[in-house]
Amino acid sequence: MMRPHPTTTIRELVSEERLMAAVLHHFGIDFFRYEEHTFQQVCHSFRLIT
Repeated sequence: MMRPHPTTTIRELVSEERLMAAVLHHFGIDFFRYEEHTFQQVCHSFRLIT
């Protein structure tokens, strides 16, 4: 699995690696609701990074 760049959108992550949708779901993130957000934005919103 690739290491996501902070500015990559959730849509790009899931389209490049379908398994990412399951990983996001594991953390309570419905990827289809955050498609336009960056990986970094979503991680901050869900307090996965500081």
